[in-house]
Parts: sequence; structure tokens; C-alpha cells
Amino acid sequence: MSQVFNWQLTVDPASAAPMWSQIADGICRDLVRFRPEVGTVVVSERQLAADLKLHRNTVRQAYAELRAKNILMNRNCRSIAVGPGVKELFKTPFPTITLIFNQPFSEQLKSFSRQGLEVFGGIMERASKLGISVNIAALPAPDANAEIIENWLDEIQQHSIGVINFCPRYVDKTDMIFDRLADLRGLPQVLVSAKLNDDTISSASEDYVSGFDEALEYLKNLGHRKIAVFEQHWDSGRFLSTATFRGKIMYERALLHGFEAKRIFYCKPETAELELQLDQMFSSGFAPTAIWCQNDHCGMIIYGLLKKRNINVPEDISLLGFDNDTGGFLSSVDYSRPALGAELVELLWYLHNCSSAGTVIHRNVPSKFYLNKTIAEVKK
Repeated sequence: MSQVFNWQLTVDPASAAPMWSQIADGICRDLVRFRPEVGTVVVSERQLAADLKLHRNTVRQAYAELRAKNILMNRNCRSIAVGPGVKELFKTPFPTITLIFNQPFSEQLKSFSRQGLEVFGGIMERASKLGISVNIAALPAPDANAEIIENWLDEIQQHSIGVINFCPRYVDKTDMIFDRLADLRGLPQVLVSAKLNDDTISSASEDYVSGFDEALEYLKNLGHRKIAVFEQHWDSGRFLSTATFRGKIMYERALLHGFEAKRIFYCKPETAELELQLDQMFSSGFAPTAIWCQNDHCGMIIYGLLKKRNINVPEDISLLGFDNDTGGFLSSVDYSRPALGAELVELLWYLHNCSSAGTVIHRNVPSKFYLNKTIAEVKK
């Protein structure tokens, strides 16, 4: 007996789309993606209903819809197969989403960090799973004339079901072209790890709270009660990276967990500035038993500065950061970038299928605490 072709389907009970319609759409995506030959036997209604934990009548309605279009056919009294109508389905183009970068992709690749590549990989993998094509576009040049900008916007609107917008060209000043794109209504858009301060575009971001709470509870159980929060100062405009709020959230969570906490601000993660901030902290009389840093890069600079002062980590002071990017050395908090990429696609797909124009949804990917070599029990 030939092998039965099984669908790789998921359904969303919270979706406004009927379950049978979700199943039919998912089957069509699988047919386009895997392209089984006409006559290939597919999983039965009964088995698919059991796999999806749905009533058989729901699956039966989806199969009946596809049989009516000759996409599926009765092979005999016992089995269902791929029908000749699937060839027309193969001619249907994939739905397309557009990724917006602030520079040509060849240049963007050079500037991508490991984390950025992981987000990009998560987007591509999930889009493939859903049968979605991905178009990559760069913002027009800053000095582009109005006609070029409008043609660029028209192209995106006509050929995309939605946009994943990575970031403006500038964080510290206005990017008129980014703002023009952000002001479009009716085109679903999702920002990556950022929000607009006028809250008009959806976003998928990291949830700091879950990882910070894990880290603080672990520190508390080791006797820590004082923590310094080294927080980068960001110029804020319309576009607000979620990293802008990272230190504020850590500080607030520390207070909720019963810590005495102090925020230490710096502009750039440079040795001279961080050394100055450390000097000012210690001279103020605040003696933390733990330091949290805006990111692991800052954490490693502070590690070296503490060592220079003959302050041992973790014996004298515990140290942690954010990014989990030091090969298992620095204790840190981090989140899954591939999961964030997948969430961006899922959110955009939902906005396209199940929402009205102007709907704004914010979703989060939970973070996690990673215990490495830089945390220890407080000295008695």
C-alpha cells in the first residue's frame, strides 16, 4: 500500500475564521508547498479529525469544499486522494509579505548580528511553513523625491499582504520615509522589538519580565538584597526600541522583589564612561552585591573594571547582563530570536486574515534566565 500523505496543519480556536475554513486553507498551503502528484492518497477525515481533536463533521466540511473544487477526489469508497484541480492551485501565487530594512539587503547582512540573523531565520522558516513568500525591500534613499517614494509605497501595497518593519534608518532623528510607511492605514504592519509612541502599528517583542523575575528570585535566594542597574540612555523618538525600556523594567522588578536598587545611566558602552559611573556609584556609598547590565557587552566591560579594582566576580559581587552572548561565561537573560521571527509572521498572518483595518496587537516572546559563572552566594 502506498504511503498516505498527511497534512501539516494547525488551527486557531480563537480565530474569527471557521475551523473548516482554516483546515481547507491549510490543506491548500500544504498542497502548494509539497506538490504531491494527482492521485496521491491523503489522510482520512476520521484520522485528521482525531489528529486535530475536532469533530469529524468539521473536517468533512473542509474536504467537501475541496472536493467541490476538484482539489481532492474520492479515490474509492475508502480513500480520498489529490484531485486534478490541484494543478490550477499550483498556478496560484503564494501570498507575499515584505520585510523592510533600512538599507539594501546585501549591506544589511554585513551589519546583522547573530541575533538579527536568528530573527531573520525564524521569519523565513515560519513563512515557509505557512506557504508565504517573502519579499525583501530597502527604504528608499533619504534624499529620494516624492515620486520615487510614492511608487515604492504603491509597489509594497499592491504586492504584499503585510509588512514586517525592522527599524527606521535613524533612531535619534526623524526618518520621513519610515514615518510615511508607518502612517499607511489598511496595510497590516508589524514592528520588530519596537513600538511607535503613538501606538498605531502592531509589534512582536521580547517579554523581559519573565527572565528578570527568574534572575532576581535566584539572586534573592542567595542572599542578595542590593542591586545596581546599569542602564543605557537612549534618545527616544517616534520609534522606541524595546531595549529602551529594559533597564527601567529590571529596576521596577527588583523593587517588587524586595531589593534596594539604584539605576546607573550611561550613554555609550565605553570603558571610560562605565568606569566613571562605577566610581560615582561606589563613592556615593551604595555598595551593591549584584550588578545587572543593559547587555552582555556592557557586562564584560564592567567585569574587567571590577577586576581592575580587585573586586572579584562572583566572590565579592555577582554580575549578569542580557543577550546570553558570552559562550556560557556571563549569567544573563535572553529570549529566542527564532521564536520572535516566527511570532512576527504569525501575527501578520492573523492581521491579514482575521482583523479589520487599523487593528493594533502587541505580542511577546518570553525571556529566560541563564545561570553561568558570575553569580554566587552573598558573603556573610
